[in-house]
Amino acid sequence: MGNFVAGSYAANTEMLVIEQALAFNIPKTVSLPICITATCSRPHVGEYVTHELASPTGSPDFSHVIDLDNRAFTNKDYANLHATVEAWLKDRKLFDDTE
Repeated sequence: MGNFVAGSYAANTEMLVIEQALAFNIPKTVSLPICITATCSRPHVGEYVTHELASPTGSPDFSHVIDLDNRAFTNKDYANLHATVEAWLKDRKLFDDTE
């Protein structure tokens, strides 16, 4: 699937952290309801994207907003978001820790 709105390299990298965490934990995450919403100022020009994952346990859903004009996504940002997503998945028994 391609991009549906334009975003910076940093924003795409930020989205990739969430997408990789879900992909690395298939089959546990394959049926997880996901909602990705782009807020645009005009057609195909995004301002920000919201990634929402619905919790199957009834506990709080995961929500992360990404500024599509962001020009800096550091290694520390990557590590923090990765840890946040991983902790959310582990708390809901959606993390594959068999490795």
